[in-house]
Amino acid sequence: MPRKVKTPKVKKPCTATSPLDVLSNLPAHVLDDILICLPLRDAVRTSILSNKWRFNWCRPPALMLDQTLWDTTNENINFVTRFTDIIYHIMAFHVGPITKFILSIADIILNHIQINEPKLKSFDFTGNVDLISLKKVPVLVKLSLADTVEPSWKAGQPDLSKYFESFPTLELLHLNFHSVQFLSAGSVDIAAKLSAPLNCLKSLCLSDICLDESVELSVVLCLIRSSPYLQDIQIKFDYSALDKLVVPVSGDVVNEIPASFMGVTLNHLRSVKLEGISGTETEIEFIKLLLAKSSMLVRMLIQPKIENETAETRLKVLAEITKFPRASTKAEVDYRLDDNCVLVSSQ
Repeated sequence: MPRKVKTPKVKKPCTATSPLDVLSNLPAHVLDDILICLPLRDAVRTSILSNKWRFNWCRPPALMLDQTLWDTTNENINFVTRFTDIIYHIMAFHVGPITKFILSIADIILNHIQINEPKLKSFDFTGNVDLISLKKVPVLVKLSLADTVEPSWKAGQPDLSKYFESFPTLELLHLNFHSVQFLSAGSVDIAAKLSAPLNCLKSLCLSDICLDESVELSVVLCLIRSSPYLQDIQIKFDYSALDKLVVPVSGDVVNEIPASFMGVTLNHLRSVKLEGISGTETEIEFIKLLLAKSSMLVRMLIQPKIENETAETRLKVLAEITKFPRASTKAEVDYRLDDNCVLVSSQ
């Protein structure tokens, strides 16, 4: 039989094809992660890319609203109007829960901000506001309040003892001098403990605190007493306004600190960082208390104030601290004399 001859295939000429839109075909959660990394203005601008992108910016669960959103060239529109208008439109278009909210306001004071978001897990606020109400945030895990102002009677007064009741799952709390004053403004006397314990709080971070001011000391001690499962404490001290203390701490109050912790244990506290220690009587008593009450403490890092403090003064403070009894046999006290010298004191 005659052999069949294969007819060679004729190659078809290449035709131009439109590039595949890989980005638009990514899973929704990946697109959300990309949009979260963009400033909100840029995220909103992606809505003009195509019909698919028109409402993508409305979906990410994390919102970051900073000063760039409030700035405008139209000075005829006051800040409150701009702020209200922007917030209204963002919330009106947003789809799904908001789990992380970063809000930064500067240069102007607002009367009242109220947050009602049942799915919110993280709220970070920096700015000037008379009153922040966190009403319906039952799963809030992280809260950071900084640079708030003392609230006016018109806006209302927060009650420290009840302020944290609506978010019992709080694990990380960051406050600074301004927010401590803000939270205590509605309390004539600071209670020894909050009305409901912060049973989930693991980390307490405080900035620009002066323990020699009565209100600040009372708030710090109240929060620690109310947090039985606290694992980490970080406090940065600031005594720059020592001569302007509203109510200085008396010697009797300092002497009563140990008695105020009668029956209170910090059996879960493992690490403590104290920055800017000056060696005041209140600070020394506070350090003594933490060492005596923390049976699981592993490390206490103390960074004394370097400016206007002599090495002799810092060594004197160290000598006093090393004599204090420690509930934890594993606790080490790292005392930084200067940038090049750290002394480690163990039991």
